[in-house]
Amino acid sequence: MIDVIDQKLKEWITTIIDGKFDVSFDHPGIQKGGSRVSIYLFSMENSIQRPSGARDIPLQITLCYLLTVHSEDQIEAHQYLGNLLFAAKSHADFEVEFIALSSHLWQAFGTPPLPHFCVRVPISVPRTAENIPKVKLPPRVEMGLIMHVKGYILGPDNQPIPDAKVTLVNSKTVARTNVHGLFSISADARTKAVNFKIEAKGQQFEKTFPVENIRNTPLKIHLNLNNLEA
Repeated sequence: MIDVIDQKLKEWITTIIDGKFDVSFDHPGIQKGGSRVSIYLFSMENSIQRPSGARDIPLQITLCYLLTVHSEDQIEAHQYLGNLLFAAKSHADFEVEFIALSSHLWQAFGTPPLPHFCVRVPISVPRTAENIPKVKLPPRVEMGLIMHVKGYILGPDNQPIPDAKVTLVNSKTVARTNVHGLFSISADARTKAVNFKIEAKGQQFEKTFPVENIRNTPLKIHLNLNNLEA
């Protein structure tokens, strides 16, 4: 696609200069005999930001060409540079930009600084439509049956253990006991047994209870703690 823009730009320049200059896409420092217009592709930029999920916006960039005129007769070079400048400013598809190039860049080109301007030309490519299958049926949400399990974490002499961590092994759901050792946690009602992992006073325990034992009354889980007061 860029080569198509190159060709159209060259044809447009040729009409402005009446064929009196060669048109080159080399950078300005390339030494060639005779008079020529250098139209050097200097940079490329994004033109628009595509919104997330937008599929119908074409891919679009802007090509920035550095334009200079070379001639043994500097007055003639300035004349045609001016003709090109005002013709570009009058062109509906072009945008003219004046940029100051550093001395290091001109040194890299291998030429003293030259009068110049930049022509910005947009280029777009249609996006290929993504083959996304259509949704033919409305989504179906399946709700699982939940039961709320309550229980007490107790140590020796039925002493409640606060801030104990209670984890359901299957679902990784976590709850903590209050100052009375009471916890409340949600579990899958379709399971046959509930597996608990309990962390209290720096110790870990695993307990398993059949569902029928915990549906209606709070559990009382006694832990054999080695050092309850620690």
